[in-house]
Amino acid sequence: MLDRLEKAMFYLGQNIINIDKLKAIKHYINANCLNDKELQKIKQYIREFNEDKITELLRDNFDNFKKAIKENNRSQFASNGIEKQIEVLTADYGEQLSLF
Repeated sequence: MLDRLEKAMFYLGQNIINIDKLKAIKHYINANCLNDKELQKIKQYIREFNEDKITELLRDNFDNFKKAIKENNRSQFASNGIEKQIEVLTADYGEQLSLF
């Protein structure tokens, strides 16, 4: 769905909402680090095209996201190596959120 939305916005010549933020929301949802109230807020912010509020909510939940990713991968073989990779990736992700 996000790919189609991105193509449609490109075709229209408008960047209505940053696709990377929508992808980030999907990752947060998959990691189960947003509660129902936060999901309702996200939906409202998307309808309003309020990128600042979306970014704020993602930043506020970044530590929960990082923790959830680590916990979801603890049972994996070689989890120490995975955890180090997660640290690097989430640090990069945190920097990207601060750039929004």
